[in-house]
Amino acid sequence: MDSFAKMAFNRSTDDEDKRLWQLIQTAGCHASFDRLYEKYWAYVFELAYARTKDLNLAEDITQGLFLRLWEKRQSLHIANIPNYLFIAVKNGVLNWIKAEQRKSPLTATLAELRETDTAADHPLLYQELLSIHDELVDQFTPAQQEIYHMRFRDDLTTKEIAEKLGISRKTVQNQVHLCVTKLKKAISLLYTIF
Repeated sequence: MDSFAKMAFNRSTDDEDKRLWQLIQTAGCHASFDRLYEKYWAYVFELAYARTKDLNLAEDITQGLFLRLWEKRQSLHIANIPNYLFIAVKNGVLNWIKAEQRKSPLTATLAELRETDTAADHPLLYQELLSIHDELVDQFTPAQQEIYHMRFRDDLTTKEIAEKLGISRKTVQNQVHLCVTKLKKAISLLYTIF
């Protein structure tokens, strides 16, 4: 593509982004958000994956970014969507790194407790943490429980879950993100125990 054609393409993309963002921001237009999501999901995911080298984490960061974009649409002033997304991914990865440095993940804690049998109370702590986790998952809606178990117990990808359930991948991703967010909030106090 010659430079004139690239300039024309970029200008038409910028114009479309501005129209979409205006409709999202002022009218809460779901169709415009869906178009923006479809247009930039792969871009955001690739940016996140390039920095994390972890497919699940990149997917979580991507979903979280789009969820926040929708939730804060009325207060955000975005002049250039790709630039905003680039910076948001970078900040999302940095925030994740900072959070991981402050706490030990529950799964790592559970694995450590399972492997360590020198203390008599470790099996009890492990069982208690599993019990708390199960109680929290039981509070999800039946549909969320099914998606959560398919994703984390059966280790299916969001695409595989969407195909099995006959729903969109976006719906699966949103539900997984909501479930994980609920769990993180509910168990955040447990991290200080260890």
